[in-house]
Amino acid sequence: MKIFPSITFLCLIFLLQSTGFPAACSETGVFAVISAAATCDNCPALWVNHESAHQDIALYSFRGPRYDFSGVIQNQDTSQVITGVNTAGFALVYTTTVVSDSVAGQAHRHLLKKALGSCANLADFEELLVTHQARVNIGCFDANGDCALYEISPHKIIKYDINDSSDAPNGWLVRENFSFTCETPVSGSAWRYHRVNRLLEQAERTHTLDYKYLLQNIARDLCAENLDPYPLPYTGSFRDAPAGYIKTTDTINRHNTTLCVVIHGTANIVKSTPAALWIIPGEPVCGIAVPVWAQSGTIPKELSGKSISNMNKEVRENAGKLYHKTNLPDYIDMKTLAGSNEAMLSLFLQQENEIFRQTTEFIKNWHNNPSNFRELENWQKKMVYQAIKTLR
Repeated sequence: MKIFPSITFLCLIFLLQSTGFPAACSETGVFAVISAAATCDNCPALWVNHESAHQDIALYSFRGPRYDFSGVIQNQDTSQVITGVNTAGFALVYTTTVVSDSVAGQAHRHLLKKALGSCANLADFEELLVTHQARVNIGCFDANGDCALYEISPHKIIKYDINDSSDAPNGWLVRENFSFTCETPVSGSAWRYHRVNRLLEQAERTHTLDYKYLLQNIARDLCAENLDPYPLPYTGSFRDAPAGYIKTTDTINRHNTTLCVVIHGTANIVKSTPAALWIIPGEPVCGIAVPVWAQSGTIPKELSGKSISNMNKEVRENAGKLYHKTNLPDYIDMKTLAGSNEAMLSLFLQQENEIFRQTTEFIKNWHNNPSNFRELENWQKKMVYQAIKTLR
């Protein structure tokens, strides 16, 4: 762990057992930074589930001062990004650590956009950080395989090196809407933090930790602190809800999750492979993950848009089919979601697994001509087309 020497304020260190997240964040989220050493494919990865009142999500291809990049935007605002990856292989995710007003949230997202357009590695990024004073957690990796998590407050920046076992004993770190080095005490449950760590530990034991596991087993997880619905389909009764309905306010996959992204980095032995940004533009269980690459220089039209992207619209319409009890707006219908092999989640995972399989083969063949970025562009379109057909 590194404390930036230019900042002098002494923050309080909170114990894991007493740490939680603010109860009234205007935007919430949870992310993980995972080193190549911890994954079964020897590639670093970033994962984030993001919740916000702003549901209009799209991808945008930016031209930066030094590097072009693919970034996720909300409400058609291209002045800031939620997460993204650039052509140098540098990638970022974030969560806020306090109740954030719109000005603070914009400051984080402006920083991410600036970093993606100008940074190739962690050293470049750290030069930007010393001027950023809002409270935020940021996870990142670069093409060299360096991974870090930064806890930032107005008077201190703490860096955790994910490749250093003294900072990250398991090869990963998780953050929800809290910081271990924060000036403001927080309250509430850190359930998602603990649940994500347990799922990562399970994957490490079974040697299955990769970008696919993050998308299918963590981002879509529906286990709550007081209810484990697995194995699906869940047919029991939860509180006063009808049988087969569960509340998704405290789960990893939430009723108000507006975005899921996994950025799959490059293995050291195959540096010609560009980092892939896998995105579900909406609640994870209601969508299908598709890949994009910053090197393509484009975004498929179904993922972009002047208002909301077509894919975002389809995911949100699917959510409407699952949350259809007007008196229980945050309870999901598990029968519709996973009641049979023809249910929504089953069909979506079948298609997603096919996209994984085809994309793995495509990238293997693409290595024969790695400068042909037009092939990346065409492949993105093909995978999005397949996903949209199933979502409808």
